[in-house]
Amino acid sequence: MAELVGTNDRADHKMHGYIDGGFYGKDGEIVAGSIRSRDDDSWGGVFGGEKQE
Repeated sequence: MAELVGTNDRADHKMHGYIDGGFYGKDGEIVAGSIRSRDDDSWGGVFGGEKQE
């Protein structure tokens, strides 16, 4: 269900990490996903947000 947002090229040394996530809801008003480090998954986390009116 998750879509790749951005790039997941671990060979790109300018990139520090990658982001996976998706947009949900009737109009894509909710976003959720995860963030991980490029090399060894030594850092990361989850994120979420909702459209503000």
